[in-house]
Amino acid sequence: MRPLALLAPVLLALVVALPAQGPRESTSAREVPAGEAALAELRRLASEAPESPDALADRTGAFRVPLRDRLDRRTIMDVYLPEKLRGAIVLLHGLGRDASELRDAGFRRLADEQGLALLAPAARSLPRDARNVDGRGPAGWLPEWWSYGDDGFAIAALDWLAARRRFDRDRVFLVGHSMGGFGTWNVGLRCADRFAGLVPISGGISRREFLSRGPDREARRVLGNAGLVPILAIHGDADPLVPARFDRRSRDAVAADAADFRYLEVEGGRHVLDLDADGALIEEIGTWIAARRRDPHPRRISFRVRRGDPGRAFWLEVRAWRTREASVTGRVGEDGVVHLTSSGVDELALHLDPVLFPPGKGLKVRLNGVTVHEGVIAPDPAAVRATWEQRRDPALVAWATLALRPE
Repeated sequence: MRPLALLAPVLLALVVALPAQGPRESTSAREVPAGEAALAELRRLASEAPESPDALADRTGAFRVPLRDRLDRRTIMDVYLPEKLRGAIVLLHGLGRDASELRDAGFRRLADEQGLALLAPAARSLPRDARNVDGRGPAGWLPEWWSYGDDGFAIAALDWLAARRRFDRDRVFLVGHSMGGFGTWNVGLRCADRFAGLVPISGGISRREFLSRGPDREARRVLGNAGLVPILAIHGDADPLVPARFDRRSRDAVAADAADFRYLEVEGGRHVLDLDADGALIEEIGTWIAARRRDPHPRRISFRVRRGDPGRAFWLEVRAWRTREASVTGRVGEDGVVHLTSSGVDELALHLDPVLFPPGKGLKVRLNGVTVHEGVIAPDPAAVRATWEQRRDPALVAWATLALRPE
């Protein structure tokens, strides 16, 4: 796919928004309109990508690469690239295991059949000043664990591939087993706009539930984001290490609210399930994955976010909190009016997705029942760059950002 084609929706929208002009003057003799500057910025971004071409850019098959996350940790990532690359699966392994746990299972078959890269980083301990909602890393009671934010190896793996190869960003999946199942639930629900689906296997939401028969209500609030992304949760009913009740609780919590959620409990299944290439379970996973694509432009989104967690989901972002946890719901009406409700939010950003909010047209925004904006917004090159830096995903680039403060 040509680089410019990836940003085509944004480019087209901005072209339409630009006013008709006569013969062009020299740019030194006039001020460049913001719309033109935003368009030029998008063209520059498109021409630069992928950003890090190297000796691996055209490589296929299995190999290993070094990987660094935003917590400044280093690890090794096992990579498998099929001949025809269409999408990707990020694989998170279990405690005390390594990337081969999932890389060498039936996922290699899915990679070849569906054109999916396999990206399997090795877990490391969290920094001492880092904290997941269910505990810390080396200062806690487990030697290694996945970071639950967008600063860890799961997102770094995806960014590594995006910097080197062209692929369909609407066909990216997060899959994990055991410790990786915990990571899949928590990373996937906090970074839902990056994935077409989540497949947690033999996992759970919180490590604290090992110490209590009851649910960890604080950690489980993230399940309020389950409506943002499809989920296939898998657990053996005879798992002696991570009890099936962990995922049964999640099933019961999200089944009524999530638009696309399925819980698969394997009768007699232990902690390590059969994921061989010719097994029924990998066939089930492959069928589920093949039927799903991310919708990068949803007209309705609803999510919760703790202070310190990634605050953005698609075209809404919590930038400042009034309380420890904030919740936001956004809906684009058929008449184009944006209806927002928020709780615990001090500042909210509305990122103007060109598919949902065409430039050049008036925009009306209501927040908590009050009209907070009505009028035309000029395209902003700074917003183009900022939203690109956040996700490095052309479908999530905004042509302007509107900052809002609830009354």
